[in-house]
Amino acid sequence: MKLGRLNHIGVATPSIADSIVFYRDVMGATKIHAPFDLESQGVKVCFVDTPGADGALNGTQIELIEPLPGNTSIQSFLDKNPAGGQHHMCYEVPDIHAAKAEFEAMGKRVLGEPRIGAHGTLIFFVHPKDMQDGKVEVSDRYLSHVRNGRRELGNATVRQIEARLGKPHGWMDLPHTDDEPRDADERILVDQIINLYRHSPEVVKRLIAVADSRFQDELVAQAKAQTHEIAVAQAEDAIRDADVLIDVREADEYAAGHLPGAVHMSRGLLEFKMSSSPELAARDLNIVLYCKTSGRAALAAVQLHAMGYLKVSSIAGGFDAWVAAGKPTAKPAVPTFE
Repeated sequence: MKLGRLNHIGVATPSIADSIVFYRDVMGATKIHAPFDLESQGVKVCFVDTPGADGALNGTQIELIEPLPGNTSIQSFLDKNPAGGQHHMCYEVPDIHAAKAEFEAMGKRVLGEPRIGAHGTLIFFVHPKDMQDGKVEVSDRYLSHVRNGRRELGNATVRQIEARLGKPHGWMDLPHTDDEPRDADERILVDQIINLYRHSPEVVKRLIAVADSRFQDELVAQAKAQTHEIAVAQAEDAIRDADVLIDVREADEYAAGHLPGAVHMSRGLLEFKMSSSPELAARDLNIVLYCKTSGRAALAAVQLHAMGYLKVSSIAGGFDAWVAAGKPTAKPAVPTFE
């Protein structure tokens, strides 16, 4: 049995709130996670991060443990140690099931089958009497690797990777129930992504940028296939018949010049503004959209269709095509303070 990294030290406490104050104000902890109830084990848990060798907050964690009503094991510990204290130490192993078999082969009493622990990965405990009167928790090494890797990548990058791989939101997070195991191939893929980022972060960023571009192109192509586009030659007639003409570009683009009579609603705020404007509530409104070249307008049209609007069109080629055809433009009126 090879000794693995010390993942965390479990500290039983009669009050997590008081312990948080201690670790923050006395020990100088700068990263204390929000406490949460782990009802399957009858405890409230809070993790405190400590620095690793490189100074980053990726060292051994402190796991604060407070019993919930009805808990017997932690409460029994606190009955003997009213002020609280070290309850267990958790070591990582590369294969949780192999580790269990090795301990049992040495005659060590493993307390139950591997189960999901507070970190959301498989763990088991070994009887203290078989471990020199110290309670030992054994945890799958994958936990630490993914936890630290996700922290390095950052949440935004992780979500981008998930989207570009066609994986669901949260795919790179650890599983939280026995019904969500990560198979070996997916573990390897996550491991490779993290290792690549650690060695060549710029390569990962470039790959995401390329994937973003292709992904966006695919979305626009799909949106255009679902959208009725109006040729610039027929656009003036269509605008005349429309109930509302909407410019979905950004505010600075609109301010630099827009189609006469257009109202501004950037695509990111379109749903909010349409929903909060009573005069635009009727789903049979005749709506014409445009953007710079028609990509954002097509995406906005799909968005409006999803909201139930029935008559939505966009101008092919957008503002650029309108200007190239010699059509008139306008600018927002600048207020005066005379």
